Amino acid sequence: MGRVQIIHILSRESREASILNGRIDAEKLLSFSPRLFRLDTITKSYICGPEPMISDVSKALRTAGKDPSHIHYELFGSPTNGTEENSASIADDTASDCDKKKCGHSNC
Repeated sequence: MGRVQIIHILSRESREASILNGRIDAEKLLSFSPRLFRLDTITKSYICGPEPMISDVSKALRTAGKDPSHIHYELFGSPTNGTEENSASIADDTASDCDKKKCGHSNC
């Protein structure tokens, strides 16, 4: 378990370290490396949050060369426009490069 690292970033609560405050987007994710972790050493990512954040962070991870089948997410809340179309869109965004037989995404 020495390789597991959990970092909680709170969008509405203030933390001592400013880097741990606010919503995560691609820019913030990339600013974490190397201050909180080395992005090049991450083998699996687990993301939980609202759709816009999940989409932005998973795209940034793929752009950084992370294997899409190793990017896992859990959505909470309702779709941003109140339709299931957004949920399908984020599933397409995050699973677009998946090998659907091996990826492990629950939506593939």
